Amino acid sequence: MVTDPLVSVILPAYNAARFIGAAIDSVLAQTYSRFELIVVDDGSTDHTASILRGYGDRVRYIYQRNARQAAARNKGLRHATGELMAFIDADDIWLPQKLEKQVALFRQNPDLGLVYCSLREIDVEGKPLRDLRADLRGYVLERVLLGKFSGGGGGSTSLIPRRVLETVGDFDINLPPCEDTDLLWRIASRYPIDYVDEVLVLYRFHGSNAHADVKIMTQAWKRLYNKALHSPWVQRLGWRFHCQCYGRLYYMLAGDHACARQWLNACQYGFYSILWWPPNLFKVMGRMVRRLKKSMDYSGQRLSKTV
Repeated sequence: MVTDPLVSVILPAYNAARFIGAAIDSVLAQTYSRFELIVVDDGSTDHTASILRGYGDRVRYIYQRNARQAAARNKGLRHATGELMAFIDADDIWLPQKLEKQVALFRQNPDLGLVYCSLREIDVEGKPLRDLRADLRGYVLERVLLGKFSGGGGGSTSLIPRRVLETVGDFDINLPPCEDTDLLWRIASRYPIDYVDEVLVLYRFHGSNAHADVKIMTQAWKRLYNKALHSPWVQRLGWRFHCQCYGRLYYMLAGDHACARQWLNACQYGFYSILWWPPNLFKVMGRMVRRLKKSMDYSGQRLSKTV
């Protein structure tokens, strides 16, 4: 008789009292029962710890001084005893069959490096915003670095064998908040990836999401691509792919800065995108026009409300 693999679920938490109860409850409600739940309190100053005490021995509690999410996940990995590693952010929610359906894929193909799933974005109150369908299957390094995928691929959606993390390394503490994508490309450079084509994770949007800080995101994405493009796994893909990657990076940053109404930076990154990958010309122009129009419409609405 084959024993079900133990899944170590790692939940990093920093001042997470508002949402962490829902996250923990969603893990404890999994139909796959062979798991351990490790919560790493990343130096919280609210009442996160008191909430966790209410769960007793159903949760293994670890405290560390604030070092950000990647370091908290790595701390959890050092205390984990499972064969498979899963991660959930303190403001996200798993649907009950998340682990069961992902473990089933590993049973079918034990050579997989990562299994993830589709997700649903929700607002602070839990109302649905949109679904992002998972679509990465097989050897997908090029698609990951060119951003040609959806549905996550990291964070709360992923399930990863311990042996894979021992090969590619854990989370890069110098890349928050892009450490998920960094780990994803490193796994994709050596292993096939698969997914469950169902929404099994609810990803919550709120004002405290790390991805909302454009300056921090810009620095992190630049470091990530510099790291990836200097790796032997990516260098062997050739100069053309190198140029495409930089074109993608700067196209993304142009859009991010346009969303933040930082138009000078947006135009600069748009120019860099076209310089590295000229076929991006019409994509960049179209995106800038759409963002500018949206910004003007928003400004017009605000003006009409004040008149």
